[in-house]
Amino acid sequence: MAPRRQPQPMPTTQAELQQVIAAAIAQYAASQGGTSGSNSGNNGNNNPPHGCTYKQFLDC
Repeated sequence: MAPRRQPQPMPTTQAELQQVIAAAIAQYAASQGGTSGSNSGNNGNNNPPHGCTYKQFLDC
């Protein structure tokens, strides 16, 4: 079984909190491929969304 993550202590000052938030945002942005700032809906992906349309749903 994989070892459990140790809980990190809560920041005690505003500066520590800002550092933790900045690190979390940077980690999230890196896991998303580093693309940020584009809210065009498709994030540069030209593939249509997966799933069905409303008409297809009603046909079922």
